[in-house]
Amino acid sequence: MIVKRIALFPIGFFVGYLFDLIPSLFELIANTNVCVESCPSTLRLSSLTIYALMPIVWATVISSAYRTRQPARIISTLAFLSAFVMAALTWILYAHQHPG
Repeated sequence: MIVKRIALFPIGFFVGYLFDLIPSLFELIANTNVCVESCPSTLRLSSLTIYALMPIVWATVISSAYRTRQPARIISTLAFLSAFVMAALTWILYAHQHPG
């Protein structure tokens, strides 16, 4: 049981890291950039916090969701929320870099 949990932790970490790549994917596809150095410190700190927490949350949820009765519902809800958070963050970073 603990071995399965340990084995699922890196998988969840990798999935969370994939969600972290959404802003970079947006930059690549749209051929534009989002603010990085020009962001205010609060926006930079909040984005770094989100980038750091996303893989940790995914690793924790995936490694513990298999013990519940509805793991698919938990994981799909987390996927929707993660995509929403990363899309909102991407939009905020883009809007700050390209005002008006």
